[in-house]
Amino acid sequence: MKLVERNERSDISGIHNDRNFDLSKAVHINPDRGVMNKYWVYNDEYHKKFIDIEKEFYEENFGEYLSNQERRLKENHNYSKIKNVNDYLKGRYTKPEDKILQIGNSISHIDGELLWKIANDYQKRFNDMFGDNCKIIDMALHMDELVPHVHIRRVWMATNDYGEKVVSQTKALNELGINRPNMSKESSRNNNAKMTFSKIERELLFEICKEHGLELDKKPNKENDIHIRIDLIRERTVNNELEKIIDKKNELENELEESEQYLNSFEYILSNILITSTYWQEEIKKTKKLDLTKRAKALKDIYEKTIVSAMEQLEKNKNIMDLYNIREIVNAKAKELDLIKFIKENGLYENYLAEHELREYNQIRDKENKNDREDKVK
Repeated sequence: MKLVERNERSDISGIHNDRNFDLSKAVHINPDRGVMNKYWVYNDEYHKKFIDIEKEFYEENFGEYLSNQERRLKENHNYSKIKNVNDYLKGRYTKPEDKILQIGNSISHIDGELLWKIANDYQKRFNDMFGDNCKIIDMALHMDELVPHVHIRRVWMATNDYGEKVVSQTKALNELGINRPNMSKESSRNNNAKMTFSKIERELLFEICKEHGLELDKKPNKENDIHIRIDLIRERTVNNELEKIIDKKNELENELEESEQYLNSFEYILSNILITSTYWQEEIKKTKKLDLTKRAKALKDIYEKTIVSAMEQLEKNKNIMDLYNIREIVNAKAKELDLIKFIKENGLYENYLAEHELREYNQIRDKENKNDREDKVK
């Protein structure tokens, strides 16, 4: 029986590992066996999703670097390279490394319980040996696929020239004192420090397996085990689709949050202008219980019944000065709270602008008529 292991950076989110997605889209997963899956996280916060735990880990460990790097890039006007935590978590070379551990293949393999014990022993010893520079943050035993296997998510960490913690496999291996196999030759695909590290790590796994009564074939598998390769291709296809869904979800959530901010600001305007009216203050409060679409319509109705109505009434009474003051109040509040976009999107801006231009035209016309009358008198 062979030890099969592979390091991947294909899954940017970790949602595949803790199964927080629609399993009906993954034909290679048997949902009925999902109850047999097991999970581990470095901070014992098992009520959280892997994606949230990983983001919090990145914020805690790399937040200082990202903040300082943003300041440095802005000083050099290099805005295109600025990254936030989400960018860093998704980056090709900065996202967590996903190690897959499997013993055997679809024809013959060890049971999941034993594999999980080996994975937990591995996690403890690995963190003792390399934890300062390569931190395991979560693990998942998958019993709901063809062959039991464990996903081990880990992050390579090192210190940059500014004394900040960053994600860097090369620097991390250097800090660990691990060199390429042949130091007389340049670093290359076939001669690099990761090869030395992988050999050390593999020997550690063989040692743990032996302690659990397993004598494994140490001869490298040149085919890299066709069974796990097929599973990886399937997983990568599903993960790519999941990543697209996540990006769209985040985009919609950002739009929703932005819309809600505009509604809150618009509500603030109405509340301040109608501050002396108990009735309208209560009407505004009622909108808080509605969903965004109904809330927007309700606030627009209040706007039309109060502000627009007041303008129309004042114009009928020809009280230009009072009308001008109300226009100024609405305009000032809109600028202060950056609401022009919201007003435009909700069909308010055109009406407001038309009323504004009409009043200005009337003021200019009245002034010209007054001047004409004065000239005639002269």
